[in-house]
This record gives sequence, C-alpha cells and structure tokens, in this order.
Amino acid sequence: MATMSKALLSANATGNPISLGVSGGKTTIHTGSGSSTAHIDLITVYLHNSNTQAELAVIEIAGTGQPLKFSLNPDETILALDGVPVGGHGSSGLTVQGYSDTVDKVFAYGSVTKIR
Repeated sequence: MATMSKALLSANATGNPISLGVSGGKTTIHTGSGSSTAHIDLITVYLHNSNTQAELAVIEIAGTGQPLKFSLNPDETILALDGVPVGGHGSSGLTVQGYSDTVDKVFAYGSVTKIR
C-alpha cells in the first residue's frame, strides 16, 4: 500500500524561498526520488518577483527541453506548478530547475507530496 507525506522542496529544506539564477545558471528547485521508479513526487511551486519591473521566469521539468515560461509583474506572486507529478528515476532523481531574466529577483517556494 502506498503512503503519502508532505515535505519541503529539496533545494531548501528550511522552506525559505529559492533564488532563481539567470539563463546560463539554472537553479535546482527540487530533485525527485532516485531510488525507485514507483516513487512519485507531486510538486507545488509558487514564483515571486521582488523586482520593480516585470520579470520572465522559466521552469524546466526533468530536462525535457519543454520549458514553462511565466511573466511576472513587479511584486507579483503566482502559482506556477500545482501538484505536477515527477516520477522516480531509479538511479538519479529527476530535477525541476528554474531561471529568470535577473538574478536574485525571482524566488521559488513550495512543497512536495511524496507518494511511496
């Protein structure tokens, strides 16, 4: 029987916002399970723009090459991912990474529901 538990994103075990880097320096937001392909992480991520100008934020799930792009107004917070599943990989955990136009202006925070 599967069990479910709620946890913080793996990139910041204290729950503090994760500062997104710029395009050339993707920041890991969460790394899924690497121990079993039967494991699933349901990821919820909010993005916040602390800048006084609009920012573009990009999230890439499991290196698929299919980036999700978000335009954030100044001082805006949005729900970017709501329970998006990332399956276990069996050898190394799949990652959710992000970047923005300007370093240290867009922050990610959220949680993960682990199904084991």
